[in-house]
Amino acid sequence: ATLLLLGYRNLGRLWRFYQQESLILLSGAWVLLFGSVGVDILGRLFPTTGQMGVVGTALGGFCQMTGASILLYGVLRFALRKKRLNRFLRPARC
Repeated sequence: ATLLLLGYRNLGRLWRFYQQESLILLSGAWVLLFGSVGVDILGRLFPTTGQMGVVGTALGGFCQMTGASILLYGVLRFALRKKRLNRFLRPARC
């Protein structure tokens, strides 16, 4: 929360110039959060034993790994696009 407050202005710029990458990062963060917190909450609300407990644990791990992969994909797209943009904006050498 502190990072959001400190970087509010920069987050707006990031959203304006890199909208697609920002959406990818946000969706990855949501999937990761659901995997780490949401599945645990669902497991506590609806207690399961045996096979269903294993399925819940597997679902949580799957969501966490998928969210981390989506985050990595978004960061790599951001880095590649920024590199291309910097190369485009660089002044020509004579």
